[in-house]
Amino acid sequence: MKHKALALLALLPLAAGCASQKVVDDYEAEIAALREERTSLKSENQNLRSQLDQTQSALSNASSDLNAARAEV
Repeated sequence: MKHKALALLALLPLAAGCASQKVVDDYEAEIAALREERTSLKSENQNLRSQLDQTQSALSNASSDLNAARAEV
């Protein structure tokens, strides 16, 4: 069992060197696309958080106005 593990470890560098340049380029392109998507999603998330904050503020103001109107009646 120990010999099999050592043999596999010895062969690991050979297996890692088998990737073709096209495969490497494809992975790099995919990584770049995912990074762009991540940046876009972060921006969208920030915009949505800002909209949520504005909506919550408007709701709070409307609730305060409603409570003030009820107090006058």
